[in-house]
Amino acid sequence: MNAINTKYSFVHSIQSTKKIFSDRINNCITILCFSFLVACSGGGDDAGPENDQGNDSDDVAPIADAGPDQSAVIGDLITLDGSESVGANAGDVISYSWSMSAKPAGSSATIDVPTAVTPTFIADLVGTYSAQLVVTDEAANSDTDTVDIVATLTPPIVGTALPSSPPGEIPFGMKITCLVGAEVLMSSADCPVLSYEGKTYWAYSFLDNRGSLGIVAYDSAGNIVAQWEKTGARYIWQITVDAAANTVTFYGQGSGEITMSWAELSSSGDSIDD
Repeated sequence: MNAINTKYSFVHSIQSTKKIFSDRINNCITILCFSFLVACSGGGDDAGPENDQGNDSDDVAPIADAGPDQSAVIGDLITLDGSESVGANAGDVISYSWSMSAKPAGSSATIDVPTAVTPTFIADLVGTYSAQLVVTDEAANSDTDTVDIVATLTPPIVGTALPSSPPGEIPFGMKITCLVGAEVLMSSADCPVLSYEGKTYWAYSFLDNRGSLGIVAYDSAGNIVAQWEKTGARYIWQITVDAAANTVTFYGQGSGEITMSWAELSSSGDSIDD
């Protein structure tokens, strides 16, 4: 009985060993085959034809460059500049297409030659003008690039003039009285005057010495083109310009002062009481 058990154990041991050995051989074969297949396929990291980007730029679009943003004043001739735009390939010939995408309400500004590299337009109103550029080469269109131009008013300029040299006729009921300072009742050797949009503005006092200034605008020929009576000050001694607020302030005797907007100075004025 013991001999039989011993024989059975011996045979069972041999069979188990054969199975383990067989399994290991099968695993090795599987690993070898997998490695062989990977090697034959070229691996996962090497770029095949599908991943090869190459140097083909047929699908690369040109790049539009509308130039830097600009600032201007009303009446300026604005020059747009697309010369920094480039094609997809060196030496590509590109064409230009400009358009005005935004402008102040009421503006009649138009781009003169939309297909030019450096076209122009006139900023005719205060506000922001936006010009868009698209360039095209032999294969594709670029994305749109935009340049903004902000136009403002030309600030009035303060100067001086001799009291004896007004540019034209002094309106009836007015006189020239210019002081050396707010608290000094002494005539100055010169008077502050304002130049704006081709006109010259004088601040007169009234013969009856009322607490008002007569603001009178003259054209280049000395003709009166606008006038206002502004209460709150008399006897001018100083004029200042606030470019941020677009206003002009006329200072008179004591603490008297009168402020007008640039837009009001551009208007036709009011009637003057005699």
